[in-house]
Amino acid sequence: WEQAVMAFTQATSLAPDFSIAWYNLGQAEKQLGNMEVAKSHFDQAIALQQGLVKAYFDRALLNKQIGNKEEAIEDYNRIIELDGAYYLEAFLNRGLTKKMLGDYTGALADFDQVSNEFPSNAALYVNRGNLQLGFGFSQKAIQDYTRAIHLDRQYAEAYYNRGLSHLLLF
Repeated sequence: WEQAVMAFTQATSLAPDFSIAWYNLGQAEKQLGNMEVAKSHFDQAIALQQGLVKAYFDRALLNKQIGNKEEAIEDYNRIIELDGAYYLEAFLNRGLTKKMLGDYTGALADFDQVSNEFPSNAALYVNRGNLQLGFGFSQKAIQDYTRAIHLDRQYAEAYYNRGLSHLLLF
């Protein structure tokens, strides 16, 4: 990673407007544990190329990791606005981040929306089921886990969580 940092640093010094080089420099710094430095490189990549969705997404993940959850939500919002690659992942991660912030209603709204848009995604139903369970809506959680199992018969977490939901009901 150190050699990658050196190479990307050289690339950005020779071509300061090379957004992908800034993005990859951020990735390399993140791997080295230099989170604030990585964030500044993602910031630079985004400033140079507003539509660089991958940079928004990775900056959001980094922000969430270092505790800047509100900033992560802003990045997820931007990805959703751009409505391209990472759209589904942005909704899913925004919902999970809202849940981490204690905004269960907002998280559930995100999972409801993407479940309607992507009805064949089992992971969405498991995540929504987890929120339902957190709200104490065991029956609704069971319905979501059952839907996930219907979509993916090998989804162990869906079976497990459905079992927990049944235990909580009875």
